[in-house]
Amino acid sequence: MSPEKAVKEIQFELKEIENLLDLYRDELFELDREPNLVELTALAGVLHSFYSGLERIFLVIAKKVDKDVPHDLNWHKSLLVQMSKENKHRKPVFSDKTRDELSEYLVFRHFYRHSYSSHLKWKEMKDLVKSIRETWEEFKSELSIFIKTLDSG
Repeated sequence: MSPEKAVKEIQFELKEIENLLDLYRDELFELDREPNLVELTALAGVLHSFYSGLERIFLVIAKKVDKDVPHDLNWHKSLLVQMSKENKHRKPVFSDKTRDELSEYLVFRHFYRHSYSSHLKWKEMKDLVKSIRETWEEFKSELSIFIKTLDSG
């Protein structure tokens, strides 16, 4: 696949994530109090969707650029780490700092997928919710630089 097609797929996912965050900005991300269970469950779903969208971007890069998708038992984590490393096909997609931040969203997504919403705790989600926009902006900035390397390479 040409870099242009990979970039188009990545741009589609970027728009979807941006739309997701915009849809819930006022109702959930700007709460000035601790969310109730329904709001907490909605926030958990948004955090889950956020990371799932990022992972779809990682999979596009792994499949179309790296030609190497991890298949080990911890493939989700392996994929995240792979994106932060340079290889013979590309520069790192993002920094180790961004990888570490995104890792927290991956851990939460795993928890969310394997638990009941009654187990959600605001104190365990608060930092992810409050920092999602900053994390998103940093990720987009680094991804933009990465995409330019694809276009020029």
